[in-house]
Amino acid sequence: MGIRFSETREIPVEQLEALFLLALWESGKYPEKLGRAIRNSDAVVSAWDENKLVGLGNSITDGEFLVYIPWLLVAPEHRRRGIGTGIMNRLMKIFPHIPRIVLEVNREQQGFYERLGFAENNEVVSMTLKNE
Repeated sequence: MGIRFSETREIPVEQLEALFLLALWESGKYPEKLGRAIRNSDAVVSAWDENKLVGLGNSITDGEFLVYIPWLLVAPEHRRRGIGTGIMNRLMKIFPHIPRIVLEVNREQQGFYERLGFAENNEVVSMTLKNE
């Protein structure tokens, strides 16, 4: 059986926790918050290998001008099989009327996103304020 994609926001927190920890993402240490964040997203695309969550992407939008994609992750043992591309292609098609999709990436991930049509924007600087 192949990979199945879903657009539900109702994903068991145990599955989210396991995926995020496998991918070494700090968010996995906070499964309840993670579950709320996914349920509060405007769109979610998940990838499943039978009953196991192996990939996830989400987006947040203002509904008119901008879509922001904060997360795209695939379990290490499922990478390089088209899952990330499948998730991104589905996410990008959900809001076709919105002119700008924005995301932040690490330099080592840049090539993946460029192959999907994204380009580095040298006119802006990414800034973060940690509210701790």
